[in-house]
Amino acid sequence: MTELHDEYNRLRGDYYVLPLSDDVNFDTELVSKVILDLERGKAADNVGLSAEHLLSCHPVLSMVS
Repeated sequence: MTELHDEYNRLRGDYYVLPLSDDVNFDTELVSKVILDLERGKAADNVGLSAEHLLSCHPVLSMVS
């Protein structure tokens, strides 16, 4: 499990996102709601993910936030 966590942290170093303050919390319910509210039929993002990918994926995705 430690190896997987280390690999995740290594790969995350290449992500570029807006900085969030330490008081921002995400929970499974919020992530699930955001995914369900995504507009369908829009173009994919820069890595090829579209709303349909997230809506059709395994429900465990919202738990990995």
